[in-house]
Amino acid sequence: MSNLLPEALIDHCLGTDRIPEVFRSAGFDVITVTEKFGRQDVLDREILELAGREQLLFITKDAHIRKNKIEREAVFLNAVRFLCLVHQNMSNDDMEAVFKKHM
Repeated sequence: MSNLLPEALIDHCLGTDRIPEVFRSAGFDVITVTEKFGRQDVLDREILELAGREQLLFITKDAHIRKNKIEREAVFLNAVRFLCLVHQNMSNDDMEAVFKKHM
């Protein structure tokens, strides 16, 4: 890690370009789920396990994580730090503005 900011893992639902670049330009070391796993289907539980194991900040807008028992358990068992936008229908402009406002 090149700085004091956590490394971030950005979920595929946030795209592979614009939102990851927002975090990179703010100084985060970023990897996307697509970069890590390719375009294959991967269970959220596996993504959460990876985030916990590698101590990555998981950034998503998948609000189902908080509702799905297996995924909630994966968050707690793997001590995952994550940031979730709960408004899933936000535009990229709105998501970018929210992230920038709170950095």
